[in-house]
Amino acid sequence: MRRCQVVATFLTPTLPPGAPFPEAAGWIALRADLLGDAACARLQRRARRPCLYSLRSTPGCPGDEDDATRTARLVRAAKTYDLVELDVLRDLRPAVLAAVPPEQRMLAWYGAAASATALEQRWAGMAAVPAACYKIVPHALHPTDGLAPLALLRRLNRTDLVAYAEGEAGAWTRVLAAYLGSPFVFGTPSNDPSPHDPGALCVSQLHTHYGLPELQPVTTVFGIAGTSVLHSLAPLLHNEGYRVLGLKARYLPFKTTSEDLSWLPAFAGHFQDRLGLDLPGLTVVSPHKQAVVRAAGRATSSDLSWSTQAANNIVRRNGQWHTHTDGASSLMEPIRAHQIPVAGRRAAVVGCGGAGRPAAVALASAGAHVTLVNRSLDRGQWAAALLGLPFLPLTTFAVDDFDLIVHATPVGKRDGEVLFPLDGLREGAAVVDLVYRAASQTALVEQVRAKGREAVTGREILAASVRRQFHLLTGKDLPASALRSVVPVEQPAAVHQPS
Repeated sequence: MRRCQVVATFLTPTLPPGAPFPEAAGWIALRADLLGDAACARLQRRARRPCLYSLRSTPGCPGDEDDATRTARLVRAAKTYDLVELDVLRDLRPAVLAAVPPEQRMLAWYGAAASATALEQRWAGMAAVPAACYKIVPHALHPTDGLAPLALLRRLNRTDLVAYAEGEAGAWTRVLAAYLGSPFVFGTPSNDPSPHDPGALCVSQLHTHYGLPELQPVTTVFGIAGTSVLHSLAPLLHNEGYRVLGLKARYLPFKTTSEDLSWLPAFAGHFQDRLGLDLPGLTVVSPHKQAVVRAAGRATSSDLSWSTQAANNIVRRNGQWHTHTDGASSLMEPIRAHQIPVAGRRAAVVGCGGAGRPAAVALASAGAHVTLVNRSLDRGQWAAALLGLPFLPLTTFAVDDFDLIVHATPVGKRDGEVLFPLDGLREGAAVVDLVYRAASQTALVEQVRAKGREAVTGREILAASVRRQFHLLTGKDLPASALRSVVPVEQPAAVHQPS
């Protein structure tokens, strides 16, 4: 089994005294331009593992100094660090090259998104200077910007070249680069995002979600596309399922901001042509749930996704993209598992977006009297007309009018966030929260349970949704063991019924 070296990049001296370094990290990279040499030296002494000294040339940072001062710092670093990163645009001066021998050099280039041709020209210039390792990192503004560095990595097929795209839209390339030959994968010690290394995933996430540093063969890529995907638990669950079943696949996060999906067909084609990998399907989240239906059209959209104008899965079959929504099954399976009655009950679905509309149809189909609730009047009235259901503005919504409430907005991902008050929640009422948090329950779930009422958590919804997605994407059932991180072992998982 091949392995890569996972590198924990320290951007701030945040490691508390006595706290261990990330276990999955084989190397430590220290950003001297942000930390300063004294803090780097302290962290280096504690690391007890190979260390990389990096002095990124960043305007406004301490490392952005005159050449003489910069040279002196690099020369000092060469005396104690295992690798010293040299900026190919600034540091290939005789004094630096004389002090940093080839076996200690990591020659690095950082810049704007570039074509494969431009990156190959950049590589040709770098390769003329002997080094232990080379690093080419363009900045991605869109997932498609990550294709060029990975294509270069695959074409050159070298064991000493690191190539990926930084930026949140390029986060997927950091993981896939390892499978295409990159000897190092760079992450951060914690989940806290940093403007100094945008798109970096934390080391523990690289390990638990993506299996690094071990590298299993990969021939197929799936993923999740949308605005809030970098800390989704979906990759953890899908990739664990692939591991258990021995599938040569990886599930990656594709961060996007625009609703436009016109790039997807070409992007999938480039995966095969330039990376030698198949991209036959994606899970989609906001803002794509409605756009993906419009892009596919009626002929290749499932009945539910078309009637609700919302889909969260798109799969390529016979050269065409087909949309599906698992909103109905992912809602009803946990409700049935909790033995919550639905038929004849007054139900409110708070949120009329791509999650709320399929949920409303599922409840109505099960016999509930459903009312839509939304903050935006225009959006709520449009959804009500589309589905033929009554509508209430959020300002007039009261929980005591309903037996079953489904919360289907993004509110709740932060500490203490609750969209509506729970005063007057009926005896015997139940609340379903579609929002989940990675490390704790949402404030809504906690407050509902504090009142002694039944609550279905976003993690249970996620588990049901991933079961359906996994079968849709792979044609196989997700092993129950893959869900243990989100569904307690003592809680029976609902059985997936393919549809």
